Amino acid sequence: MGWNGLAPAAQARPLGSKRTDAVAMSELQGRPDSGSVRLRMVSGAILAGGRSRCFGQDKAFALLGGRPLIAHVCGALRVVCSEVFVVADGPERFEGLGVAVVSDLVKGAGSLGGLYTALIHGRHDMCFVVGCDMPFLCPGLLEKMIRLAAGADAVVPVVRGDLQPLHALYTRRCLPRIESRILEGDLRIEGVFSKRSTLRLEEEHWKDLDPAGASFFHVNTPEALQQAQQMWEGNGQARFWEENPSLQG
Repeated sequence: MGWNGLAPAAQARPLGSKRTDAVAMSELQGRPDSGSVRLRMVSGAILAGGRSRCFGQDKAFALLGGRPLIAHVCGALRVVCSEVFVVADGPERFEGLGVAVVSDLVKGAGSLGGLYTALIHGRHDMCFVVGCDMPFLCPGLLEKMIRLAAGADAVVPVVRGDLQPLHALYTRRCLPRIESRILEGDLRIEGVFSKRSTLRLEEEHWKDLDPAGASFFHVNTPEALQQAQQMWEGNGQARFWEENPSLQG
């Protein structure tokens, strides 16, 4: 699902039960140090339930620029989202992040179970769902996805023809499809996207904000971490966080 190439609080409920509540999205006053991006009534969920087999250690806490990968993800989401939390087993690992940590409601269901938990737990109807190993999220791109979301069940970027479900904006209207797939044992997260109600954000609509596609870079191997370090040193990310310490995770 991830792409590693660069261009040249709702209560838990049983599966199958109904939910009709929806929270209207409104806009809050933007943070003074967040540039043109405005804080929104949107939840931000970081999925950190993977076993990091390819990485050899817990990749969420691999260091990039002296900070854990997941801290970079938290920082970017905080620019846009009024609520940020982590979905993971073993919540005690994440206590130092300063954000809420929620245990997976459906064990063994992978990213689809994490998405289900995020939509159930989030305070708002809309929820960004991203991976814990994506340190180059672009707040401007996240903001654009919110602006385009009216009437859609989900907004998902497309990179080289592939959907990016772990860099997507979902609404609770996706819950019935998620529940059905979990109950059927079909855990492919791509199956959540309805052709009629999903907005596919094609490359020509996001490259103006992220020309290299760094937002979709997953640090899921030691080699990818080395490449991320080179990207970090070369694109001004370190300088941005030094100038905006209040946004750090």
